[in-house]
Parts: sequence; C-alpha cells; structure tokens
Amino acid sequence: MKYLKLSLLAIIGIVLSFSSCSKYEDGPWLSLRTKKARLAGTWKLDSYEVNGESYSASTILEEPKIKFDKDGSGKFISPVIMGQEFSASFDWEFVSKKEKIKITKQLGGLPVSEEYKILRLTNKELNVEMLDVEEGEIKVKTIKKYKKE
Repeated sequence: MKYLKLSLLAIIGIVLSFSSCSKYEDGPWLSLRTKKARLAGTWKLDSYEVNGESYSASTILEEPKIKFDKDGSGKFISPVIMGQEFSASFDWEFVSKKEKIKITKQLGGLPVSEEYKILRLTNKELNVEMLDVEEGEIKVKTIKKYKKE
C-alpha cells in the first residue's frame, strides 16, 4: 500500500512538472527533439498575418524560404525571378531563454539584427511573430507561418 501511494505521488509529480514544458504559446506541449534540431532545415512560407489580417503565401508568385543550419548559419531564399534565385546568408541564435530567434545579416557591410518571437516550433511547423515598434507603440504586428519542406 505504501509503495502504491509513493508511485502515485511520483506519477502526479511528473505530470505536473511536464505541464510547464511548453515554452511557446501554440506548443508543442512536449517534444523529444531539441529546439535546435526542430528548427534546423528548410522552411517554406505557408501563410502570414499583418495586423490581424490573414494572407495565403500562394498569393505571392512563389513562396520564399528560410533555411536554418544547426551550426547557427542560415539563408533566406527568395523566389526565382527572371531565371535567377536570390539568397542571402545570415547567422542565427536563440535568445530570451530560447523564446526568440535572433537573425543577424549584413547590409552594406554592417550587421543588422531582427528578433522573432517563436509562437510554435515543431518538426514540421514554425510560427513566428515580429513587432514593428515605433516610439514605444506597435505599428505593425506580423505573424509568419512556415511548413518544413
């Protein structure tokens, strides 16, 4: 009987400790893969929202892609225009206790960084939010939803 009570308490403790495992608003609740392993790969823009208005990425001629490598490097890949595919390299890292992705790219020889709040990160889905803030006021709220290729 004593063993049963201890086992039950241990199970309850484990379940309660997992209830706080989800770091992101939209989940997942639990994952066996590391955040870096889930993020690594090529992602295709599926849809996006600007100030609450939703758009399908199919409204763009060809959906842009973003590639994250496990070594902290990455690449923006834009649609083919006049037979040429455009890409731009960047470095990335998790920040804010892995709740955001910081992307640093070079523009005119100077580093420029952007931070994206992670809303959902699974092996197949990535949802991020970016806020354009001007003088302490949110001007544009963009949510991008990606699917892994």
